[in-house]
Amino acid sequence: MTQPVLIEAIGVTKHYGKFAALGGVDLKILPNTVHSVIGPNGAGKTTLFHMLTGTGTTTGGRILFDGHDVTHEPDYKRVQRGMARSFQVTSLFASLSVRENLRVAAQGIAPRQAMNCWRAPVGERASAETVAEVLARVGLERLADTPASVLSHGQQRRLEVGMALAAKPKAIFLDEPTSGMGIDDLDDMKRLIRSLRDAHTVVLIEHNDEHRDGHLRHRDRDAAGPRAGRGAAGRHPLRCARALGLPRQHDHRRQGMSGKNILEVEALHTHYGKSHVLQGVSLTVGEAELVTLLGRNGAGKSTTLKSIAGAVTPISGRVRFQGADVAGMPPHRIATRGVCLVPEHRGIFKLLTVEENLLLGQRRDSPWQLEDIYRIFPRLKERRRNGGGQLSGGEQQMLAIGRALMNHPRLLILDEPVEGLAPVIVEEIVAQLKTIKAAGVAILLVEQNLEVCVQLADRHYIVEQGVIVHEAGNAAFMADHEVKDRYLGVGLA
Repeated sequence: MTQPVLIEAIGVTKHYGKFAALGGVDLKILPNTVHSVIGPNGAGKTTLFHMLTGTGTTTGGRILFDGHDVTHEPDYKRVQRGMARSFQVTSLFASLSVRENLRVAAQGIAPRQAMNCWRAPVGERASAETVAEVLARVGLERLADTPASVLSHGQQRRLEVGMALAAKPKAIFLDEPTSGMGIDDLDDMKRLIRSLRDAHTVVLIEHNDEHRDGHLRHRDRDAAGPRAGRGAAGRHPLRCARALGLPRQHDHRRQGMSGKNILEVEALHTHYGKSHVLQGVSLTVGEAELVTLLGRNGAGKSTTLKSIAGAVTPISGRVRFQGADVAGMPPHRIATRGVCLVPEHRGIFKLLTVEENLLLGQRRDSPWQLEDIYRIFPRLKERRRNGGGQLSGGEQQMLAIGRALMNHPRLLILDEPVEGLAPVIVEEIVAQLKTIKAAGVAILLVEQNLEVCVQLADRHYIVEQGVIVHEAGNAAFMADHEVKDRYLGVGLA
């Protein structure tokens, strides 16, 4: 006898403008099973969660839940049908107690009856019983009357799972439930998730293989992001830089390998609220060296970059740039010293032209001029009169890098520069980054595409749960398949 399907997606697509976040997802999930949605950052995992749970609207396709077509139903109706979810960023009522948060979730199943302010809540006794049961299940009985804002990050994450349970769901969607947790909280969360699978269907996004494998029986389809083609074509980057007449910031090619560091990060600790994201990160970047910082989503990569650039203030540790401690300085002062961050969102002024965007970033003492940027990025010269909003994603990334160069960086920090780009554009950007490196600019790179990383890098760091767990030169990293499988969950062909 064929077992009924609880959740089914048929050709689900989602477009943000011209960008296809989901290109036609098909999946079937049976009752009382556990599935994980896995893939690199930007592959579409959270977007898929949004579509399935009604937090976002689909561009095309159908979504069925428990035999009903819920494609066009809002999220609260899907909750009433038996869906519940948690989010990457903890979403609680901070001023309410643990018990009150759970009660709101329990009564939210029938909000019109439960929240009628002119009469006593319907089903109050049943809600109280549900709350007591969930408190015991998530291990927060002793903290039942404590405001949610006072809880530790791990306790807040368990409370959020508890709020999902209080809605008496058939299916629970958990988006990176262990993200930002300290080691002490991980075991509690893993035990809680293991306990769910006996009475609920669980769909999970989790980037830590050890945590994911600890509570999964079944895995669904992997999500995969765009992959770069092998080997960027072109001449040797140093000769290319010389032929283009680009400014040289250093006299020799591989100062970074000579032991002179332009950046030294030591025992860096950074918090987001109660979440202890960086737990003692230490790394170095040599002059004219390209170093990658690798790790799963939520491991602390972007937070490390932001802490170095001053966009986030670390609570302790040192960031020495060219010998001076810049930790805690405002970002504009760090940028003035020569540290330029190109963030994941690029930060292009859409109403300004390409040339106006570039000139906004120019410093008077910068050796990088418009002509230099146009020689590296000929596409930008062709589009120099176009508005930033008229560019493709790849062209916007080139513009963001070019604008950073106009600010005369000694250290260029790039956060996922090829995410979501077509392979042919990825090859262009790889070749351009090689040319920039050959011109003497040190680069610290966060990137999920390992094929890009091994084409570019001198050394690699891997960060896991806010701690550097591995460092290796490029050749050693490429040969160490065990490390890649353990910490990144991937292998290179």
